[in-house]
Amino acid sequence: MVLAGAGSGKTRVITHRIAHLLRSGVPGDNVLAITFTNKAAGEMKERTERLCGSSGPWVSTFHSFSAKLLRRHAYRIEPYDSSFTICDRDDCKALVKTILKEQNIDSQLWDPASLLSSISKIKNVRQGDDASLGSDYKHGQVLRDLYNLYTEAMRERNLLDFDDLLLLTVRLLEENEDLLERYREQFRFILIDEYQDTNSVQYRISSLLAKSHGNLCITGDPDQSIYHWRGADINNILNFEKDYPGARIILLEQNYRSTGNILATANALISRNIERKPKDLWTENPQGEPVRIYRFLNEMEEAREISTLLRSLIAAGTPCGDIAIFYRLNAFSRAIEQELIYSNIPYAIIGGIEFFLRKEIKDLLGFLRIMDNPRDSESLKRVINVPPRGMGKGTIARLESVARELGRNLLDVALSEELDELFTTRQRKAIGGFRLIYLKLVDARKESASVEEILRAILRETGYERLLDGMGHEETQERKTNIGELVGAAVEYDRNHPEGSLTGFLELTAILGDVDRWDRREDRVSLMTLHSAKGLEFPVVLIAGVEDGVLPLLRSDDAEPDIEEERRLLFVGITRAKQALYLTHTNSRQRFGQINPSIPSRFLSELTRPTDESAEHIELDAETKASLHGQRLKRPGGGRAREEDCLDELDIDPFADEDPFGNFFDGDEDPYLAGTRVAHEEYGEGEVVRTNGFGERRRVTVRFKAAGEKQFVISHANLRIIGFSSDF
Repeated sequence: MVLAGAGSGKTRVITHRIAHLLRSGVPGDNVLAITFTNKAAGEMKERTERLCGSSGPWVSTFHSFSAKLLRRHAYRIEPYDSSFTICDRDDCKALVKTILKEQNIDSQLWDPASLLSSISKIKNVRQGDDASLGSDYKHGQVLRDLYNLYTEAMRERNLLDFDDLLLLTVRLLEENEDLLERYREQFRFILIDEYQDTNSVQYRISSLLAKSHGNLCITGDPDQSIYHWRGADINNILNFEKDYPGARIILLEQNYRSTGNILATANALISRNIERKPKDLWTENPQGEPVRIYRFLNEMEEAREISTLLRSLIAAGTPCGDIAIFYRLNAFSRAIEQELIYSNIPYAIIGGIEFFLRKEIKDLLGFLRIMDNPRDSESLKRVINVPPRGMGKGTIARLESVARELGRNLLDVALSEELDELFTTRQRKAIGGFRLIYLKLVDARKESASVEEILRAILRETGYERLLDGMGHEETQERKTNIGELVGAAVEYDRNHPEGSLTGFLELTAILGDVDRWDRREDRVSLMTLHSAKGLEFPVVLIAGVEDGVLPLLRSDDAEPDIEEERRLLFVGITRAKQALYLTHTNSRQRFGQINPSIPSRFLSELTRPTDESAEHIELDAETKASLHGQRLKRPGGGRAREEDCLDELDIDPFADEDPFGNFFDGDEDPYLAGTRVAHEEYGEGEVVRTNGFGERRRVTVRFKAAGEKQFVISHANLRIIGFSSDF
């Protein structure tokens, strides 16, 4: 186990270990290296090839590795075959909506995104028992039924989501002893990077492969475990010595990235955590400038001052590409963006609307998917009326009905001329228009295996770019630019994968994220969430909105494991900085349409060691010094002050009509999280149990002490948020 602190040259250690194995005579095919982003995997592979000129090792993410195995052996897991489609979250949500409609379940009451998250959670922890389906009987029963329907629908359509890639790989290895022994024998040297981010299923895959020889080398850092919310289990790395008795532990504590002051700040913060492997990062780099913390009046002043700071840095010679602005919530970018635009400072948002989720890209990929996987009816429904040819919902519903009656897939029915008599004249004309386009695309694929040529055939035969001309000029140009980028990606794939296929290209597009596609060569200021910043580094870093309720982002309680993960998240942000670090917070911030007081994050007081208030590595402005006084209040028993204590000290009303501990819900801010305490004029105080639906029809269920559970339409509920309670 290589415990690698932030900026300690971990990637270099891994690549040199691989190179050493290859130079020692180990065949490249016997080495398996796993990391967590395709970008990191690509860099690792390039470095290894430069060191020893060999391209033999398997270097990939867990999902890419699993997809590769399943492409080879999917026939062993009925009813899948090797042309399965990997679905992104958008595709999966669309399928859940289809299932809800078929079952006559109100999607306003049973939110598809929430149901999908529950399904994913069940898969990630490999649970199927009643405990994993919720304590509420009705909720658990509906979730159980939908889980089964979703699973069956995916099988029928030959679709896999990201969770399925891992789960089916476990199933493949556990149910086929010959395959397991084959890959154990092949992968005699296994290296896993970012081990602190593995979930229970990934842990199972690595355990299965390494069990016979025990030759497993992991690298990671418990202090950078920030993905518990998506299933990562920090105990996988904390318990490594228990799982593999006698394992050798190697510490990488020298930081090559950051200045001494930045590192001292990071150490002071993370030392407060209990769930960690003790280590103390040090550096031979200069001490550098102190870390500066500023308090502003509100988010507008915060954005203006950040913009002013950036202008001065740029004027002094700092390239825009050397600067990054981090925040805990995506919504915090809005005010900053406005000021950057006003100041004519070029910027790029990392992690906004993902490229492969844009409509025009999804449409073109939809055509590619049905050519590769004829059973993918969800992609077919997306493109069967693109461009519009009179294929209304009624025609699609009739196609689905005929497909169910005959036990055939949707594409078979659409392409079958002998079934035309089952449709009206108008429906036949619409179906015939799609059929003609599809058959031309099949001919184009027969003529050339080039993904670029297939894409160009789609654009040509569908007239898709002409379809965009009816939009506004700016939107048309943006969408055409995106299409050009997709064609460029196909060109690059064809060039780098001479033996590649349409299946391979679709797999690549399915597993790429925004950080994988991000080009650091562009001279733009980078804006991103703290989660997106993992694995990156910048000479200058600004972290905005370091406030309680935001960072840490408090949910239904003040559970210490959650607080520790939030502390790790700020630690990750701090350790991205190489030369300069700035942290900001505000007196007030507008959220949910109201201006409400902000509380300095408890973490700000932890950045200076408690015995040294004048630590040289931190520079506080006068307002921050004053505001942190409330954060340092101590209880008589010596414990940390609660939020209420801090609010009283700062003369702030803790019962303002605002949830200071707000969270995101499916991409938008949602103040009504389970556990939120609310007040109602008639029923008194209560606690939120759950929320359902969207927009004006969004509903909240509240449990009151005397009146029991009541359901309200949020827009008319007149509920007042008064805080959180774990023991209401």
